Parts: sequence; C-alpha cells; structure tokens
Amino acid sequence: VSPSGQPTGRIVLLKGIEEGGFVFYTNYNSRKGGEITHNQLVSLTFFWADLERQVRIEGKALKVSEETSTNYFISRPRDSQIGAWASPQSQQVAGKETLVELFEKYKTEFAENPIAKPPHWGGFLIEPNL
Repeated sequence: VSPSGQPTGRIVLLKGIEEGGFVFYTNYNSRKGGEITHNQLVSLTFFWADLERQVRIEGKALKVSEETSTNYFISRPRDSQIGAWASPQSQQVAGKETLVELFEKYKTEFAENPIAKPPHWGGFLIEPNL
C-alpha cells in the first residue's frame, strides 16, 4: 500500500517457501521496499495451473536476517550481484546507456574480487495469516 493508502501490486520472484512463510529478495530502496517498510501488511496472488486455482495469501512482510540475505546474495551469478549494485531500482534513468555504464563501473570496481551484498538489498519473509 502506498503512503497515501493506494493498494499497489507487482510481480516478484518467489525464491522459497520456508517454515514460517514465503521469501523473495529485492532492493529495499525500491518502491515496493519503501511501501513494505511503510506498511508491512501484504498479499500474494498466484495461479496454480495444475489445480486450476488462484491462491491468495495475506500476511506480514518481515526482513529476513542479514545472514540469510548475504548467503542468498553470494549464491547468485556474478552479473546478478553486480546488477544489485548498478540498478537504481524504481528510479527514473536517462536510458539503457546509463544502466550499462553503471554496470561496467561496478564490474571494474569489483574486478575479480568477491562482491559484498549491498546494504540496500535483501530479503523479505511473508508470514501468512493463519
């Protein structure tokens, strides 16, 4: 929900169903990250084709631990790690060239060194209402 109370929706990549809830990762500075920080009450909707059913889950979004976020981050492909640093998610950019320049900047900066998880990036666990 936006700060003005407008419900909003977007597609996220569900990375796991764990004890306690559903996990996805994002840039905490993105629009969705800001909206979740403002109001932790969220809903998930997905189509379960085999059952020909819609599944709705309502609950509370909680940040996963820094350790969990870091462990997932280091399992990602190197280009995805660089992308987490380079992408100003939900911000207007001048064009594709800007994103390519940012990607190349971080690619050079990190060279062959391990890439640390950005402080603005991590996971949320959606704890469903029972």
